[in-house]
Amino acid sequence: MGKAASELNGHFCFEVVHGSSQPIAGCPIVRMKETNRRESTIIQLGDQWLQVTVDPILNDDQQLEGAVHIIADITERKRAEERIFRLNRLYTSSLKRREVL
Repeated sequence: MGKAASELNGHFCFEVVHGSSQPIAGCPIVRMKETNRRESTIIQLGDQWLQVTVDPILNDDQQLEGAVHIIADITERKRAEERIFRLNRLYTSSLKRREVL
């Protein structure tokens, strides 16, 4: 995120990533608060892809005490997936042309 840990601690993802004062639609923190389970989503910000995962921290009574919020840059993985998709499409198209001949 280009920020020091001290700038991130104690702030919500929607503040740091989106510059918003409220959670965005589909926010995994909001969903985690409802389910008390791990919630994850993939978002695109410009040309960067992020996987956002939130795990609840529950007390002995299974009440939410906090959360572990991990944001992973998966841009290279998404680019590789796109390359594979394009190559597969090209290969399939090539096979179809051979069948016609």
